[in-house]
Formats: sequence, structure tokens, C-alpha cells
Amino acid sequence: MTDSDNQKEVRIRKPSAWWRKTPIIYSLYILTACHKPAPTPVALPKPSPTPSPTAIATPTATPVAKASATPVAKATATPVVTPDPTAVPTAPSPPPSAFQQGMARIFTASETGFRGFRGKLKRTETGTGPNALFKSRRIYQGAFTFAEATSAELEEVYYRQGRHPVYNYHLYFVTPAMESVQKWDELQQQLESVLKDFIRDRSSRYVSWRRNDKLQTAILLSTSDSPGIVELQIHVAFQSPQW
Repeated sequence: MTDSDNQKEVRIRKPSAWWRKTPIIYSLYILTACHKPAPTPVALPKPSPTPSPTAIATPTATPVAKASATPVAKATATPVVTPDPTAVPTAPSPPPSAFQQGMARIFTASETGFRGFRGKLKRTETGTGPNALFKSRRIYQGAFTFAEATSAELEEVYYRQGRHPVYNYHLYFVTPAMESVQKWDELQQQLESVLKDFIRDRSSRYVSWRRNDKLQTAILLSTSDSPGIVELQIHVAFQSPQW
């Protein structure tokens, strides 16, 4: 054996007493121990890390949608309107009659001295004498009639020296003599329904209505000296001529 071999010590575990008693087996053991190569280290697989309890995914409970109760619309009681027993239903106003429409046109025209109703000049008259009823007047044909009037005239009258004219519009209703009273009554009733804001005066020969306005408007219903003629006159006064 070399010196290097001597330096190597083969550590042989001392056999127990049982090995010493068996020389052959002991010798084989010694040879095997001297020539047996050093065991090659075998890499052992590293144990996989045990997942920590927190790393394990805990199954999350899926929230279950609770069925919500659908609100049911409550029926609202409709209030019942109880009619007022004292309330009197208002009837619609009847349309204006032909007479009312005619008088409305008369009042509108009177604001200009009946200028729109002036027709052809018929005559001119001049008052004479100290007790003359007027200074001068001109009479024109009337261009507007209504309510079965047969004719009309427009009168422009000056009573004094001043230029303060009066305009009178005359409507003539010619009827048989026996029917003139009936026509009078008919016109009087119709005028009463129209002239509600006028002051009424009455005589045996006429019925008149007047109103305290700037034109001194007056209405006169009268009978003529000729039988069978009823006259309706509308009067207005101005501070200056309108034509």
C-alpha cells in the first residue's frame, strides 16, 4: 500500500460478536466494505409547498336575486261631482234678431251723423218768421232700411245761427190702416228689448227713449197724420258738421 493509501482510513464499523464468530462472512464483509464505491447522492424531489389555508380559493356564494314584489297600482276613487241643486243651468243666448242687427247698424252709423246712409238730396228748406222751428234743413234719401220699413230719409237740421247740426234718420212703415196699430205694438216691443239702458217717455201720439250721452241720442216712435204710416226716428246732435 502506498503512503496515500495509508493515509486513507477506511472506517469499518466493528462487527458485532455475531460477525466475529463467522470468519467467512466476516471476510466478505471486509472486502465489500473496502471496494464499495461511495454512494452517489440522489437528488430527492423537493416537496411541493403546501398551499396556505388563505391561498385556497374559497368558493363565493353567488347571490340569489330575490324576487321583488311588483307594486300593484291602487285604484284611485274618482270624485263624483254632485250638482248644486241651487245652480240654474244658463241657456245659451239666442242669436240677435234681424231687428236687433238693424238697430246695431243704426247706432254705429249715428256716430258719424249717418254719413254712410246719406243718399240723393231731395230738398232744402229754410225756416221763416220769428217762431220758425229751425233755421235750415236738408233732406236726403235714406240708403238703409230694415224690419220691413218701406222707405227712409236722412235729415240735417240747424236750429240757430251756430254750426251745431242735428241729424235725424227716419224709417217709415206703411201698412193697411187696420194693421197700423198692430205694427205699432210690434215695433214698440222690439224697441223695448233693445233700448234697455234708455229712459222711456210716453204720450198718446208717440213713445220716446233717450240716453244721456254726448250725442244726446233719442228714439221716437210715432204715427203719421196719414193713416197707415208708422214712423221710427233716431236723433243725434253734434257740435260741428259731420259731412
